[in-house]
This record gives sequence, structure tokens and C-alpha cells, in this order.
Amino acid sequence: FIALADPHLREDRPNEPTGVAKLEKALDVVRALPRPPAFILLLGDIHPEKLDPFMGNWPAPVHLVHGNHENAANRQQLRAMFAADFGDKDYYAFTHGDCRFIGLCTAMIGDHIGHFESQDITPKAGQLEFLEQELDQSQGMRARFLFAHVPPDESCKPLSDCLGTCEAKYLLQLVQDKNVTACFLGHRHANRLY
Repeated sequence: FIALADPHLREDRPNEPTGVAKLEKALDVVRALPRPPAFILLLGDIHPEKLDPFMGNWPAPVHLVHGNHENAANRQQLRAMFAADFGDKDYYAFTHGDCRFIGLCTAMIGDHIGHFESQDITPKAGQLEFLEQELDQSQGMRARFLFAHVPPDESCKPLSDCLGTCEAKYLLQLVQDKNVTACFLGHRHANRLY
């Protein structure tokens, strides 16, 4: 599978390609791979009003999560466009082969600090219980992956572009305790390994 983060399709800055052009280029690279991916994880800050040209033209099925640039109407639109994943929640899980993929909503609307529970997340509470239940029920699977938009800071310091300190400590400990294979996170616009 492929993980793509922060396409920012609405971006149109002078002297650089638009967000749409950047995503088209990334998808051209995916299409040129010798073996196509089974699916694509899209890690937030999408701007769904610009997604129409891509619908039906993805090189592989897409599973996505919301970013902090998705407002309430955008989130509702994405839940409708990807209803098989989301249903009526902003977080979900799916199985591919013998692997479980858990998509979380860690992004608050317009805020660079992430949380697991908020008035911006549908439903407002219950995501942590969902995550723990998913990890418990998938213990016997070959691999378990988390994907979300706002990451924890590896040092758990309070930073303006990461999960809140308590959420970061909780997630990092949970990932270690539950033996999560890997996490794929966006938001920081940089390659970081934890």
C-alpha cells in the first residue's frame, strides 16, 4: 500500500505547482510502479471540493482520514464520498489480507493541536474505546497499522503541531503495549521516523 499525506488540493501559490498538480504527479508515480499498490492511505488535509476529478481515477482504492483543514461540511462530504469506510463516524477500521488498518480522527477543525475526542469529531466521544477494542480484537493478525493526520511528538513535549501532551503519551504507550506494527501520520510536512 501507499501512504500519501497532506495533498492540500486547494493550494495555489505563485511559482509552484497547485495542490491538484502535486497530487496528480504523485499519482502518476504510483501508476508507474511495477506492481500497483493494493490501496492508498490519504492522511488528511485533502480539501474535498477539489476531489471530483480524481474520483473514479485513482490507481488503487483510497482510504482516508480528516485533517485540520477539513471543516464540518468537508468532513460530512468525505463521509458521504467514502461511506463504505466512514459510515456515520470520523474513524473506522478495515482488514486487508491478514492485516488490520485503523483510521483515526486526530485533527481539530482549524487547529494544529490534535486530540482524540472533541466537538469536531463525530461522534464527540468513544474513539479511544474504539481504538483499544480494535487493537484487542486484532491481536492475532499478522500486522496492525494506525493512520491519522496529527501525530504525537516523539518527546511528548507540548508543541503547536502535534497531539496534546496527554494524548501523545497515551498513544505512544498504547502503540508499544499493543505491539502496533506501524503508524502513518501526516500534518508536519516532513518525513519523520519515531
